[in-house]
Amino acid sequence: MSSLLLPDAKTMLGIESEDSDAVLTRMIDAIEASLERVLGGPVVNRQFVERVELTDCGTALVLRKRPVVSVQSITSVSSGAALGITDLDIDSNSNIVRRKLGLPFNIWGSPVVTVTYTAGLGSAVPADVDQAAQIILKHLWAPRRGPVRAGAPEEMANIPGMGYAIPNRAAELLAARTIEAYI
Repeated sequence: MSSLLLPDAKTMLGIESEDSDAVLTRMIDAIEASLERVLGGPVVNRQFVERVELTDCGTALVLRKRPVVSVQSITSVSSGAALGITDLDIDSNSNIVRRKLGLPFNIWGSPVVTVTYTAGLGSAVPADVDQAAQIILKHLWAPRRGPVRAGAPEEMANIPGMGYAIPNRAAELLAARTIEAYI
């Protein structure tokens, strides 16, 4: 599920023809990727499979996408053995997964495991993220309309790695959910 759907984007921008559908679709995809980069993970829950090296003497693993919702499986890469997942302690903000009581994951051989897990902000797009996506789309679409009215330009936020694509209004909506908010 995307934070923006093409029909909704066209309605919001007042576009009735299909002439701009390809351009809008690319913009929506770019906005989605940008939101995921700023938020550190998917907008809506999605499943991931990644190889992770155990840390902290084999007692912890750190996943890439956040927030972690659940872990479906952990498998040793060297032996192929499935590790128990019934006693996991998941810190969804830091993406650190440990066994309860600080016990190590019991693996033999390489400390590399394959983890299947779900990460995201929920089953539906949160209202603040949806509003931010709409603001960003309007901002990115504005140069295609040409000058509309005189006035002060939109103030821009300089989010690291984002340049000036995100207006301050959108950045403020996302501020509480960004990776930096959890550091």
